[in-house]
Amino acid sequence: MFPLLVKFLFTAVILLFVLRIACQLSQVRFHNRLVFWIVQLTDILIRPARKFLPGWKYFDLSTLLAGLLVTSISYILFFYLYYSITLPFTRLLLWSVVTMLSLLIDIYFWATLITVLLSWIAPFSMHPVAELAKQLIHMPVGLLRRYVPSLAGLDFSPMIFILALTLADSIVVSSLRMTFHVPLIFSLGL
Repeated sequence: MFPLLVKFLFTAVILLFVLRIACQLSQVRFHNRLVFWIVQLTDILIRPARKFLPGWKYFDLSTLLAGLLVTSISYILFFYLYYSITLPFTRLLLWSVVTMLSLLIDIYFWATLITVLLSWIAPFSMHPVAELAKQLIHMPVGLLRRYVPSLAGLDFSPMIFILALTLADSIVVSSLRMTFHVPLIFSLGL
């Protein structure tokens, strides 16, 4: 039970940073209570890094650095606690990038699925999770809507986005995992 609890805590912390990165990539408005708490919880590591790492357009590079740092520390602690081994820096960095990319794809996948399901069940839901999911996928699905027409009132752009995410996960992330031997420790599972 203890390894599961440690794995859950590490994954939750990494997920907070990847969620903040997803919010920045999708230009989510920060008036949502859930986004506010994500920002407050992750700001502890991001604020000091912001002093020497500037932002780039809509993206804050210090968030990426803090996320990589937290993911690397999680791998270090996990492997030291359970296997009493240390990992080389390059392997840690590569594993952290692949893990964060995998979690980012998972976040967009689940946000799209939540948005689609809620559009059928409760289309006018104002729940913070529903609002965050809608805002996360608004840009990429909106881009697809320009090129994919709706047929008989059905919008197929979320399905195409889910298909693209699944392909990216199965082709890009899986090949990176196999190439760099990244363990499936911290993942949500697509």
